Amino acid sequence: GTGLSGGADPDEKLPKMPCSEATFEFLQGSYAQDLRAAYTYLAMQPDVDATRTVAAGYSTAGSAAMWLASGPEGPPVGLKAVINFSGGWSTEPDWLLKGKVHAIPDVIIPSFTKLGATARIPMLWLYPEKGSQLGLKSALAAKEAFSAAGGVAEMEILQHSGDRDHYLFDENPAEWGPLVEQFLAKLGMPSAEIIPPAPLLDMKTLPKVFSDET
Repeated sequence: GTGLSGGADPDEKLPKMPCSEATFEFLQGSYAQDLRAAYTYLAMQPDVDATRTVAAGYSTAGSAAMWLASGPEGPPVGLKAVINFSGGWSTEPDWLLKGKVHAIPDVIIPSFTKLGATARIPMLWLYPEKGSQLGLKSALAAKEAFSAAGGVAEMEILQHSGDRDHYLFDENPAEWGPLVEQFLAKLGMPSAEIIPPAPLLDMKTLPKVFSDET
């Protein structure tokens, strides 16, 4: 199952199912609960600074990260921002509709209105100009409803295309990396590289495995 739902993986069935507002919000809430459980565990680890964290994800995880910052429980303590990479869910995306009327905004507009009314953590939304699984029309409709309800989010449309298989995050860090750095820097979060690159190995010299005594 997925999240709190039972049964088989629904991904193959969801595109053909009518998506009601209640179904949509239940799915997003169940995904967010999974993230909240993981967050609670990680926050207890000694090597995690739980006072300044960011939730980031792409595709369904990007949507779940947004819902993590909302709801009756409120965001987890220490969560400072959300980064949504082409967040979406299993439905008919714009690029498959081929001019047909898109019904998804009728579902997501009231849902994102509720989300914007309860989420008070800054967000960065990153979507490709073409090829998003959600579709740019739906993403723009969601952003408008979210902001109108009081949600705080910056939205950047990237030139990267062909994101049908969700390669925006994996393939294109050169395009989204500076945007993420600027977003984090404005929030006073770590934004520069803090782990130095590994030194180049001298392949001409083999390491000395044994000491002279051996």
